Amino acid sequence: MDYSAILRTLIKDKRECQSFLSLCKTEKFIFITVCNGERMIYYGEVNGNSIRFNEKGNDNVKYEIPISDIDSDIKVFKVSDDIYAYNVDESLFSD
Repeated sequence: MDYSAILRTLIKDKRECQSFLSLCKTEKFIFITVCNGERMIYYGEVNGNSIRFNEKGNDNVKYEIPISDIDSDIKVFKVSDDIYAYNVDESLFSD
């Protein structure tokens, strides 16, 4: 599975934010964005060709969106096999 496509899908409306995708077991994930100093945390799972997720602390609102890699020109940085980042200084992750 192309997890960078998942992150590109999730950041579609948050391109100015710093974003991180951390993969967990069985295609579940944690998605964190930092916009204007405000941190938002989401958790969810891959469901076939779509992503189901909700904001941490707000289980009443759930989202499901199709995975779309139309914006494949968005540069996603693969930090490790289970962490992807967008709009961050890559030097933060170097040795």
